[in-house]
Parts: sequence; C-alpha cells; structure tokens
Amino acid sequence: MLGRVRRIKLHIRAESYVYFMLNPKTALIKIGYSAAPDERKSDLNLQYRTKLEILGVFPGTMHEEHLMHMRFSQYHSHHEWFHDAPPIREAVKGCISETEYLIADALHYIDEAFEGMSSDPEIEAFRLYQKRRLVSKLSDGKVTFEDWAHAYRPKDLSAQEGEGK
Repeated sequence: MLGRVRRIKLHIRAESYVYFMLNPKTALIKIGYSAAPDERKSDLNLQYRTKLEILGVFPGTMHEEHLMHMRFSQYHSHHEWFHDAPPIREAVKGCISETEYLIADALHYIDEAFEGMSSDPEIEAFRLYQKRRLVSKLSDGKVTFEDWAHAYRPKDLSAQEGEGK
C-alpha cells in the first residue's frame, strides 16, 4: 500500500489522509487521519503545547488508519501514539512528505480559485505564475505549513472540510 503512494501525482487531492506526526518532546509518533493534516497539526500543537512534525501522509481513510495501528501494534504506547521504531520510519519513507502534501494542497486551491474564469491567455498565464510562485516559496521554506493554512488557503473552503481525529 505505502509503496505506491509516492507515485501519486501531486495534482491529485484526496478526501482524507493518514498521517504520521512526531512529538519531539516524547519521541512518540501519532498515527491518525484527517481531511486536512496541516490543520490537525495546528490543533494538536495547541493541545500538547509543542511543535509536532508531520513525518508523512498518504491518501487514506479511518480504515487505513486502523490497518496502520494493527500493523504497528507491537510499538503501541497509548491511544493513537506509537514508539518511534525502524518499521514505522520505514513506512514513513513511502509517504508523501509534509512539503509535497502542502504543495499539492496549494495547487488544488489555486486551480479551484481560477475555476470557471475565462480561458483568456492572460488569466491562464497569471494562474500559472501564482502556482510557480507558491511552489517556489513552499520549496524554499519561505512559507510554512501554518502560514499556508492560516493565510493562503481560502477560509470558507477550510471551514467546510470535515475533521478526523
């Protein structure tokens, strides 16, 4: 399952994702699912008063999350938290990175913002410019995950998305 994830084209956006998040204070990894892992990370950062790190995500549902919990049950700590272990890190290698997820999310919202507009070459050139500019900022680390979630993503769209655990 995870081996195929890297081959997913970045312009494809899933309804929900299974994520692996590291708590640097406890060295535990949370395996959960959410429609918006970046927003979930922000919520958990407040809840745990720390800066969690998204190790990786892959398109999936609560079912795939449960399969990951069963697969790594020998490393279970409590709730959805697992001890950092080589098999979990190996699974993360097959996932989409935080930056790749963020870029795919950003490109999706830019396309959605321009949807239904005229096919005027100037508008199309501006859409492509916006995509290149944002990808460049995300790749260079000039825009963080939280910056995108709170400033670039349209508020009305993010408020409509359902939330996982």
